[in-house]
Amino acid sequence: MKKRFLALLLSVCIGVSMLVLPASAAGSNTAVQTAVTLGAFSTEEAAGLSTPLTRGQLAKLLVAFSAYHDNANTQGSIGTLYTDVNGSSAYAPYIRIAVQQGWMSGYTDGSFRPNQTVTLEEACTAALTLTTLTGGFPAAQLNKANAIGLRANLSRTQGQAMTMEDGAILLYNALTANTASGSVYGTTLGFTVTNGQVDVSSILLS
Repeated sequence: MKKRFLALLLSVCIGVSMLVLPASAAGSNTAVQTAVTLGAFSTEEAAGLSTPLTRGQLAKLLVAFSAYHDNANTQGSIGTLYTDVNGSSAYAPYIRIAVQQGWMSGYTDGSFRPNQTVTLEEACTAALTLTTLTGGFPAAQLNKANAIGLRANLSRTQGQAMTMEDGAILLYNALTANTASGSVYGTTLGFTVTNGQVDVSSILLS
């Protein structure tokens, strides 16, 4: 039984290793599957892709597509972060990491507003900060995001609300974007990115 399971696992790994897709040409399906694999989406959330993307969900996406994706589970319930985010909130560990790393920030009234819908420029700003590329808000972020391919397969324009699917596509595109240091972001996470292509098997194996 054990040998049969190992053989099945090996065949799946070999099959997956053949799936190499250009990030800029990747359909939302690949982006969503990647988000699920990295723990950004549950299977239930992946079934509701037209749901508006919230600040809490964006924080979870950012952490999942970062070098800190394993840290969220070790955070535990550490006090109250914001007036509207207590330590027991499902988004608390992700919000804590996203804020600590400077990808997102709270509001001056002490709130984070985790259920507030995210716009295209807000999501692009967070993704650019994640990949250490910044600029003036919002035009510089949108232009830069467009230039490096973050907005590939996204039809949203400035001021428009993002959906869960849009968030997955944006962060998936970030995997092939170059950081300020010139390295490809996905490679800094241990994924294999060659000539603008992401090896899906490296995500699963990682």
